Amino acid sequence: MPNNIVFNHVARELKTQIYGEDNGAVRPIAVDADGRVLIVGELSTIAYVGIIDTVNYVASVDTVNEVGNVSSVDTVDYVASVDTVNEVGNVSSVDTVDYVASVDTVNEVGNVSSVDTVDYVASVDTVNEVGNVSSVDTVDYVASVDTVNEVGNVSSVDTVDYVASVDTVNEVGNVSSVDTVDYVASVDTVNEVGNVSSVDTVDYVASVDTVNEVGNVSSVDTIDYLASVGTIAHITDTVDVKIVSNDFIEDIATVSLAAGAVDTVLTTNTSEKNMYSFYVRNMSDTVTIDAQVQIAPIDDDDYYTNDAASVIGLVAGGMDVLVPQKYLKYTRLVLANNSTDAGSVVAVFQGHN
Repeated sequence: MPNNIVFNHVARELKTQIYGEDNGAVRPIAVDADGRVLIVGELSTIAYVGIIDTVNYVASVDTVNEVGNVSSVDTVDYVASVDTVNEVGNVSSVDTVDYVASVDTVNEVGNVSSVDTVDYVASVDTVNEVGNVSSVDTVDYVASVDTVNEVGNVSSVDTVDYVASVDTVNEVGNVSSVDTVDYVASVDTVNEVGNVSSVDTVDYVASVDTVNEVGNVSSVDTIDYLASVGTIAHITDTVDVKIVSNDFIEDIATVSLAAGAVDTVLTTNTSEKNMYSFYVRNMSDTVTIDAQVQIAPIDDDDYYTNDAASVIGLVAGGMDVLVPQKYLKYTRLVLANNSTDAGSVVAVFQGHN
C-alpha cells in the first residue's frame, strides 16, 4: 500500500535474509557483526583482487602462475608451504627473511642491490648465474660450494674465516684485494695466476703439487716455511742466493786386519767434493799397517789405480792424513797388514762441497 511501511514500523530495523546455492543445497549467506560477507571453505578462482589490506595466515598455496608487480610487502607472518612460483617480475623491497630451509634451484637473479644479512643457508645446489652483487657484508659460514663456474669481478672481500674445501675454480678474472686468508687446507691445482702484485705474509704452506706458470710476482715479503716444492721449471729473472753453509760429509770405519790381509774401505763418490781427505790411525800395539788412496772413473775393482806412488806405513799407534793428488769420480782407501800378527785401524773420510 502506498505511503505505508511493510513488514516493520521502523525503517532502519528492516531486515532481509539472503540465500545462496552450495552444490545444489540452498544455504543462508553468513555475515560478521558489521554486515560483511564471510567466506569460509575454498575459492577455486579469483579473477581480480584490487587491494588486500591484511593476510593473517595462509596455510598452503599450491601454484601462483604469475605475480606481475608487488610494490611492498610489510610483513608476512607465516607461510607454511609454497610449492611453485613460476615467475616474479619485480620485488622492489623485502626487509627481512628470517629463515629459508631449502631452495632447490634459482635459475637466474638479475640484480640484487643489497642483502644486509643472511644468517644461515643450509644448502644451495646450483646457482647458474649471478650478474652483479654490489655488496655482501658478512657470510658467517658456507658448508659446501660444489662449483662456481665464473666470478667476473670481486672488488673486495674483507675476511674469509674458514673454507673447508674448494674443488675447482675455473677462472678468477681479477681480485683487487684480499686482506686475510687465515687457513687453506688444500689447493690441488692452480692453472694460472696472471698477476699477484703483493703478498705480505704466507705463514704456512704444507704442500703445493703443481704451479704451471706464475707470470709476475713483484714482491713477497716473507715465507716462513715451505715443506716441499716439487719442480720450478723456469725462473725468468736473476735470483740472489746466499749460501749459509756447505754440505759436509763424514764416514768412519773401524777395520780389523788379520796377518797378511788387505782391505778396501770408505769408497766414496768424490766427483762433487771440492775438498776431502782420509784420516788413518793404527790402533795396533806392535803391527805396522800400510795405507794408500786409490781412484777410479767407475766403482769397479778393475778400474782402481793408486793415486800416489808412495805408500804410507803407520807404525803401532801412528796416525796420518792422506790427501788425493789426482781427480777421478770414485776414491777409496786401501789398508794392508804385512806382518805375522793381527792389527786394527780406525779410518775417517771427511769432505765438503
